[in-house]
Amino acid sequence: MEVKLRERERRVDGKITRTTLYLSWWIKEERKWKIEPLKLYLYPGKDRKSQNDETLALAKRVRNMRQCEIDAGSYEMVPESKKRSDFILFVANLAKTKDRNWKQAARILKEYSPTPVSFRALNFENGPRWMLDFQKYLLKKYKNNMAWLIEVKIRAAIREALGKGLIAKDFLDHVPSIRYNRPPHTFFTAAEIEKLNSTPFPEYPDVRRAALFSIFTGLRWSDYSELTWKNIQGGYVCFVQEKTEEATQLPLNANAMQILDEEKIINPENKIFTLPGYNRFLQLLEIWRRRAGITKKFTTHCGRHSYGHLLAQAGFDTYRIQQALGQKTMDAAIVYTHLVKGELKGELDEKLPAFNIKRATK
Repeated sequence: MEVKLRERERRVDGKITRTTLYLSWWIKEERKWKIEPLKLYLYPGKDRKSQNDETLALAKRVRNMRQCEIDAGSYEMVPESKKRSDFILFVANLAKTKDRNWKQAARILKEYSPTPVSFRALNFENGPRWMLDFQKYLLKKYKNNMAWLIEVKIRAAIREALGKGLIAKDFLDHVPSIRYNRPPHTFFTAAEIEKLNSTPFPEYPDVRRAALFSIFTGLRWSDYSELTWKNIQGGYVCFVQEKTEEATQLPLNANAMQILDEEKIINPENKIFTLPGYNRFLQLLEIWRRRAGITKKFTTHCGRHSYGHLLAQAGFDTYRIQQALGQKTMDAAIVYTHLVKGELKGELDEKLPAFNIKRATK
């Protein structure tokens, strides 16, 4: 692909008043000419010769630079013009195809930096300073775990830019991440689940069904709120997890199947649960749990934690809990085995043989 320096004469009453310089090259994939005005001009007259020579030399340098950029792109090298583009806009475009946490991160980044930040500015020298300032902004304005979540998304965007060659060197290892403070898991015991199960919610039956389904499957709100009947296949729920973007197949136990059996399948494309928006759903969960006489706060993640606790309490090992919850690693499942340590302590005294420990004598 050859970049050509071209001239276009402007005439008035048959006389040349100036000559416009521009670049053009043929884009084979799009089957069209690309035109780039240079805003450089040559003027008639011997007294303009020195000026015209300098202008023409500048135009040739621009042509050579553009040729190098295009050739670099052909060899998967990133042109300098792309490295000068805006990282903030890059994150916004990434977020369009991602979940709501990405969209929130893009919005907060835009609030932090309303003016563009070029990829070149995020170099090995300035990148760590920029990241540290952004962390300070997040921790000042948001709670710790919210700040952590936003930083995770921005770090992911930086790594994607690194992968595309837009940022030359990885500077993230020189900036410690905001630490995530794991909150205590709120879960319902078997007795509390029975209270919920025994408490009708006739105004919003699908809210009740969906919450119980989460308790007996461990599915997240983002997953069970979008389930359709075609996701239920032969005693399994088959879907793509929004959080991990991985295809998942989870076995359905008898309790979960009873909830599904309450409804008759009319159209496989229909959603299993007809639910309000997320915030309204949370409000309705709180109304239902108060009716059931439960004092614990009811969040959308309570169902997942409750299912993990039920599995651990029933004696399932960490690996089986991981598989039942569709988690990527066992580290996330270990927490549920920790939740039954109090019960384990009681069993130790109950089941181990008792000895009359005698004091040592001299």
